[in-house]
Amino acid sequence: MASRGEFADRTCVVFGGANQGIGYAFAREALRAHRMRVILCDIDGKRCQDAAKTLTINDTDAAKMIEAVQVDISSNQDMLRLEKTLSGRDVAIVINAAAVFADSAEHDSLAATSLDWELAYRVNVLGAVNVQRLAVNLLSRDKPAHLIQVSSLSAFTGGSGEPYVSSKTALVGLTESLARTLQRNRQQFPKLNVHVVLPGVVNTKFAVSSFRAKRLLTSSPSSSLNETRATTMASTISKDSDQALELMEMMKMVRSHSR
Repeated sequence: MASRGEFADRTCVVFGGANQGIGYAFAREALRAHRMRVILCDIDGKRCQDAAKTLTINDTDAAKMIEAVQVDISSNQDMLRLEKTLSGRDVAIVINAAAVFADSAEHDSLAATSLDWELAYRVNVLGAVNVQRLAVNLLSRDKPAHLIQVSSLSAFTGGSGEPYVSSKTALVGLTESLARTLQRNRQQFPKLNVHVVLPGVVNTKFAVSSFRAKRLLTSSPSSSLNETRATTMASTISKDSDQALELMEMMKMVRSHSR
């Protein structure tokens, strides 16, 4: 029987949950270890349904706590529809792991076309803005709540695929800017925290590679009840979502900031 903690029965919305990667593993951790209600969102409705079924195999209780929703985060209409559907729920966590990598620019940045750039920014940046807007509108105001944007370590180290890399760099700036906006309005958003996570693509178990992240994971929560944080975590991450230690550490980070 999974343990029940402070997030039990609250709602976790996961974007990019059908690709067997970070979103999927986070959904599994939220569902199984924390017994949260999970809204699994992906642009591919069939794969999203299949992922939800896989997550709840041999667990009838979990099957009642997950919903699969086909959503294009770059579509204002889709996101407004989802926001209306979730209105009134006790949303504790919104995680955005949805992203695209332009195929023609995967190995040669100079090969990136205008369409590659447009697609990367439409999904990875404007889509993230839509997620951010939904999160600010839906996340609880009177209980600890968290928006987690998944960027990439390549935002700081560079790498092939300039449209993807630069869009992930933009996501860091977007999230840090939101944190400062919320901090200026902390009376209105006293318990809303935002985080940007920078996983790498190394096929290893979770390893924190930034001093800032190590300090975050080992420090005690602040005594201030009105502080909005932007936390940046750089890491290497396992490609195998069955080895989800990285997500357990992420949930520890979220718990350490709850108040």
